[in-house]
Amino acid sequence: MKKLSILAASIGIILAGCGSDDDNSVNTFEVRAIDGYLVNADIYAGEKCDVKVGVTNEQGLAKVDAKYQQQTLCVKAVAGKTVDTDRGMVVKNFELAAPANSTVINPMTNLVVEKMQAEPSLTAEDAKADVAKQFEALNAQPEQLFGDYIADANSGNKVAEGIKVIGETLVDAQVENTDVSNDILDDLVTDVADKVESNEDLDGYAPVIDNDGFRPNHRPQIALSEEQQDKLEEIKVELGQSIESIELLTAFSDKDSDELTISVKSEDGKSLSDLGLFFNAKSGTLHGQPLTAGEIELHAYATDIHSARSYPLEIEIDVTSPNTAPTIDDEEKAEIEAELKKLGLIQGEAVDTSIELDDLFKDADEDNLKLVATTDMQGINLSIEQENNLRITGQSEFAGDFTITITAEDGKNTAVRADLKVTVANNDITPEPDLHPLEGQNWYVLEHGSDDGVDDGQDFQRVWCETYKFVDGKVLLNKRTPANITECSTEATENVGSYTVDGDKLEASFVMEGGEAETSTITAKPALEGIGAGAQTVAIHGERYTFFKNDDDAEQRLDIESDDNANERSFTIEMPALEQEDENNIRYNLVQISLQTNDMGNDVDMYFDLPGKDLTCEAVSEFYTPKLTAIGLPKYGISAHLIDNSEDFSFCVAQFTIEETVPTDTIFSIIGQLKFDDDAEIIEPIKANIEWTGKADND
Repeated sequence: MKKLSILAASIGIILAGCGSDDDNSVNTFEVRAIDGYLVNADIYAGEKCDVKVGVTNEQGLAKVDAKYQQQTLCVKAVAGKTVDTDRGMVVKNFELAAPANSTVINPMTNLVVEKMQAEPSLTAEDAKADVAKQFEALNAQPEQLFGDYIADANSGNKVAEGIKVIGETLVDAQVENTDVSNDILDDLVTDVADKVESNEDLDGYAPVIDNDGFRPNHRPQIALSEEQQDKLEEIKVELGQSIESIELLTAFSDKDSDELTISVKSEDGKSLSDLGLFFNAKSGTLHGQPLTAGEIELHAYATDIHSARSYPLEIEIDVTSPNTAPTIDDEEKAEIEAELKKLGLIQGEAVDTSIELDDLFKDADEDNLKLVATTDMQGINLSIEQENNLRITGQSEFAGDFTITITAEDGKNTAVRADLKVTVANNDITPEPDLHPLEGQNWYVLEHGSDDGVDDGQDFQRVWCETYKFVDGKVLLNKRTPANITECSTEATENVGSYTVDGDKLEASFVMEGGEAETSTITAKPALEGIGAGAQTVAIHGERYTFFKNDDDAEQRLDIESDDNANERSFTIEMPALEQEDENNIRYNLVQISLQTNDMGNDVDMYFDLPGKDLTCEAVSEFYTPKLTAIGLPKYGISAHLIDNSEDFSFCVAQFTIEETVPTDTIFSIIGQLKFDDDAEIIEPIKANIEWTGKADND
């Protein structure tokens, strides 16, 4: 098997500084996270694993403060962020635990913790003995079961290879929410032990656990020679040129002759369309024209009918350009990290401050850089103000070492990211239990209507952002201003109602015009992955809304400009699939929406695309009747003309034609109004703004 190279620049940058300890006076110990080695995974401590204590590096190792050594440890693998050095990018979250005094967290240590939780009187040593007994048929020693069996497996140790197969199977069962009983585990161990004893090749063995037990199975294998794989890692193309089509349909084989599904993922979690690439799953063809210069690192996979996925086939595309990418000023980076340290952040304590980022990045071509800030600190909100000031607000929910990531884009090269280390001290206060998911923080919500804070005498429908906060029984809302058409307010200060919590429901009473009260039962559940980090799908007043945890995700739909690049003009929505298996449990698709104007600004298009699948205008019109409005246009709302397009897959374009000259700086509001009012509980109107700047980017 060709091993996954995890030392690529993108991963190396992400991990710069993670898990390190510059203060030699602090006693630390190392813990290693294993399915394969888990890179960029979060390490937590405590009986509830609620204190973040580190992030794993490229060897799956994290340094942890010795004060946590006597506590349960957990590794949380995060989809789209954590990389398994054997299996590639993690596509679904999972969590493994280990008892106190552990230096390794793996699927077998997780079995130990599960036994201790099921029987609280059981000691860690007794639980380890019970687990080791279940592995007797494999002749596995405890130090191998609860240690780094990956290193032994890579050295050809057959018992370690068997442990690795069982460990991966247990993780896959957890990801699929399948219970593994003692009987199923015994059968699995016996099956693998027989193969080890007969010296069978285990490299592709991937048994599957379901509700009926486990079944033997093999993961798809890469069918290309080493020479063919090397060529896929040496692709070069100039910016503005298309890559030669890459055929992947025959790149994999399956020992069980199962039907295979081929997929291609970016190593850093970006969508292919954001990179300017497209993959046709039916033909197995990857093609496209890269949008920015730099290294594009892709993983191709084959998945069989039992959801067993191949190890990744690496594809590397070197996109060259005479324009150079921004660089990081290491001296300035160190000074900013020193400023962050001076903040003295404490778990649960509020912060509201700004830090200048003027000199963090250099650009030899003097391109205008767009900065974006993100963090893994839950409860902290980041924004870039006045182009290069970092605004930090909120209060961290957890203590530990975290990262603030500043990304710089010059519009021509792959974004460059600087990872700033920041520490949040533990205030030793236990978080309030049983908070409703919506309580205690700002939520950014897109609304549409005519009451948008602009007093211009026109009754046009517009889109704007509202900031909600549910705290201490009060419903707070921002003071609406004209600026909310393009940006969200950072504070919610106006008391517009009250609420109580009843289980997973939040009962709210809103004060309406005239002083009347209107009550509503509010429920929330996590939005589809890809809508926005931490976003919630919320039912309120019989309507469906998206509550964004980060204002950047809401503003991605508000502050679009006609000359933005394709990525900046795109966002995602949840749209019900036309065919439903259960009307009480509606299935949603993640649909990509892109906005675009022509060179005159009098033609605005909204693209509906379901990556990898067909999405026709007939399907779109089942739910939406899109309208366009803008201040200064004589019509109340311009209806869209829906046009079907087809490349590899069908997509739909809603075209708005404006019959008069459009002044520069006109802000269009595009609203995907619902076709039927009765659908308001299951689908949210599309809400977005795009400003005509006088020029257009039509890529």
